[in-house]
Amino acid sequence: MAYIAILIVTIFGSFIVVRIGGLALQLTGIEPDVARFQALSAFSGTGFTTTEAERVVRHRTRRRVVTILIILGNAGLVTIIAALVASFTQVSGYDWFFIRLAIILISIFVLYKLIIVSRFGNRIIQWVRKPLIKRILREAPAIEEIYNAGRG
Repeated sequence: MAYIAILIVTIFGSFIVVRIGGLALQLTGIEPDVARFQALSAFSGTGFTTTEAERVVRHRTRRRVVTILIILGNAGLVTIIAALVASFTQVSGYDWFFIRLAIILISIFVLYKLIIVSRFGNRIIQWVRKPLIKRILREAPAIEEIYNAGRG
C-alpha cells in the first residue's frame, strides 16, 4: 500500500504542477485556455505544432516554463510507472488487484475534483501567484524588444 500512496502523491503533485505551469504561461501573456493546454501538453510530452506552440517557443520565459514542465513531467511519469509496477507485483489474487485498482481510480477522480474544480486548487494558485508574478515580471522583455517585435 505504500506504493499506492507514492502514486497518489505523485499524481497530486502532477495536477498542481500543471496548474502552476498554466498560471506561469498565462502570466507571460498567453490566454488562460491556451496556457492550460500548453502546460498540459508540455507536462505530458505531447507537443502540438500550432501557432500557439510557436508563440511559446519564441519567448524566453515561456521556454523556461515549458522546459521545467517537460522535465517534471518525465520525472513524474517514471515515478508513476515505477509505483504502478511495484504496487501490482505484490498483489496476491484478483480481489486485491481490483481493490487496488479501484483505490487508484477513485483517488485520481477525487484529486482531479480537488485540484482542478474546487476552491482548494484556486487557493493553491493564489498562494503561488505573487511569487510567480515577481519572477516573471523580473524577466519581462526590454522595451527595445517590444518596439522591434513587428520588424521581424
